Amino acid sequence: MSGRTVIVVTSTWDLHSDVVISRLRERGADVVRINTEDVPRSTVLDVAFGDGEQGAEVLLRHEDREVDLARVRSVWTRPAGEWTFSENLQLWERAFAAAEAAHVVNRLWESLDCFWMSRPSAIEAASWKGEQLRRARRMGFAVPRTTITTDPLAVQRFRADSRGPIVTTALSGATRSTASGWADPMRTTALANGTATTVTEDLLRPDDRRPPVPCLLQEIVAKRAELNVTIVGDEVFAAEIHVEENRAAAGGSPHALPQGPDCSPATLPESVRARCRDFVHSYGLTFGVLDLLVTPSGEYVFLENNPVGQFLHIEERVPALGITDAVVDCLARNSGG
Repeated sequence: MSGRTVIVVTSTWDLHSDVVISRLRERGADVVRINTEDVPRSTVLDVAFGDGEQGAEVLLRHEDREVDLARVRSVWTRPAGEWTFSENLQLWERAFAAAEAAHVVNRLWESLDCFWMSRPSAIEAASWKGEQLRRARRMGFAVPRTTITTDPLAVQRFRADSRGPIVTTALSGATRSTASGWADPMRTTALANGTATTVTEDLLRPDDRRPPVPCLLQEIVAKRAELNVTIVGDEVFAAEIHVEENRAAAGGSPHALPQGPDCSPATLPESVRARCRDFVHSYGLTFGVLDLLVTPSGEYVFLENNPVGQFLHIEERVPALGITDAVVDCLARNSGG
């Protein structure tokens, strides 16, 4: 490496960061890991503006070292944890502190002139599933019949008009642990682990106590194969999820992907490979994990794209894909190493 710094913005629990950082350091990379839970507890930011034509000096003091952010050449963005503040703060003070921290840190990252995998603004823009579906259809994918609603009666109408079973999933990636006990229109079933949950008659029962939390509903699509497609820079890595072998492990949900699923390498038509890559790049992303289905007639159906998705559970079953190496290569290459 040339002494340029790679920053990984992540959380304490992210195994992907553990693995990639270890590989980068084996190559001699200067890597700084920033867990959002450590801000501002053990990570301090200083932005100073000088007189005249002197530019801003941006320093990051992390644990026992000081990092000049002007030397940063690559940043890898992973799912973040929560900011850490004094337990003595009142609820409104904690909310204000979190908003201020997010505003400063996120805008600071955006100001860095370097390679991103991927910029926070691009990740945010790509995270709205409704727009994902619209864009995917415009780019040539088929998409499931879908509705997003806060109206329990609309849920019932969608179910009645559907040609078969329907599933629901969380829109924001929230979990029960972050939902503070709230129940969404599907009684929090979609918040359990981020996977799709089959909507049963019990979940459709009217309940006036439900708050108007939006839920996404989709018809289940008949499929010949499930595909996981990971985009790293310009590279495309596809794996087929073996449906029958994984159905029991998925808890009976036809759209769910269990951790560590049985899978194998998949060969995509070049037009589909290009479409997947173009879809991710159209948001300004350099990374994305797409979930696709292939119908019995051979049509490719888009389910979603996760701009900070996981890949180790796929690579564990199909090491030959080499996704981790591709991530490391991309970060190292764009940092000058």
